Amino acid sequence: MPMTEPATDSLGDELLRWASEQGSGTREGLLDAAAHLANKHQLGSWSLSTFPSQLSSLGHLDINWRNGRWSVAPPTLNLIPGLGLLAVLTGARTYHLRKAFDDASATTNFFPLEVAQPDRHGRRVGRDVTPVGPRAIFMKCTTLSDAEGLAERAGLKLASDPAASLAARMPSLDEAMGPRAAPATRESAQWFNPEGQKWDEMPDDCPSGLYQQDLHALTDYLWHEHDQGDSWWRIGLAEGQFKAIQGSAVVRWTQGTPNNGVTSRFEIPPDLHLPTLAERALTVSDGFLPVIAHGADGKKMKRYKNVSEEVARTIANKLGQFI
Repeated sequence: MPMTEPATDSLGDELLRWASEQGSGTREGLLDAAAHLANKHQLGSWSLSTFPSQLSSLGHLDINWRNGRWSVAPPTLNLIPGLGLLAVLTGARTYHLRKAFDDASATTNFFPLEVAQPDRHGRRVGRDVTPVGPRAIFMKCTTLSDAEGLAERAGLKLASDPAASLAARMPSLDEAMGPRAAPATRESAQWFNPEGQKWDEMPDDCPSGLYQQDLHALTDYLWHEHDQGDSWWRIGLAEGQFKAIQGSAVVRWTQGTPNNGVTSRFEIPPDLHLPTLAERALTVSDGFLPVIAHGADGKKMKRYKNVSEEVARTIANKLGQFI
């Protein structure tokens, strides 16, 4: 039962296909490809890094922005707990991989489904909504043995509980601290204000916390400990943000109510970032990018769906949060 290709590919579909055929490359080459496609799809107002970042969040690309390199991830069939024997395809999507996947699933034991990514507000593609991210590709299998056979015939890895595995591999905030670094340069640095969770000008007294500075077309993120010999370390943006706001409860997890058709939800403020492993654990839980929605208190939150309590607690604890 081959899948029916939607009439129009999104920018994310085309960028993923290009990256899959290339295999690896430089940051500049990836952004050039994104710029070309953004012009083609009339998405010139978007930040170019958004499109590769979406592919990374969904487990398709591994990107090292600092070293300026990227590579496509191995194609993997991921069984999603809580949704029966439903699997989502991540990693490379070359022409030959798609053909092998379609051929291997061309029996009555499999039920393929392709769904366009919603926009960031959760709206499905329609007259007023332009698809941007790569479509989610699902496969419903009748038995675990069928899923294993499909993966073997199509040359895919098979992951049985990828979200739990990714969350377990995620470093804690202290483990994520990088090597010592030189102090931030005042002329190009900003301080992450934990109260407003916004970037401010670098204060004169240079308090402990997270700093960013733009150097050589890249942004460096540094952690400063004022009371530990005025020391500086490299750190990731996401880890630095959560380290700066430790003590503030910002992560929420809501249990689903299956009888009412409501799935479990993991939510964080939209201006906060997540480490790559956390982001992938959450997106692979249902195959989709997060959406911006209003929480129970009316505040806007970045929402991930079908996240198990185990995965939610693991990620929250490693971010210095509790649910």
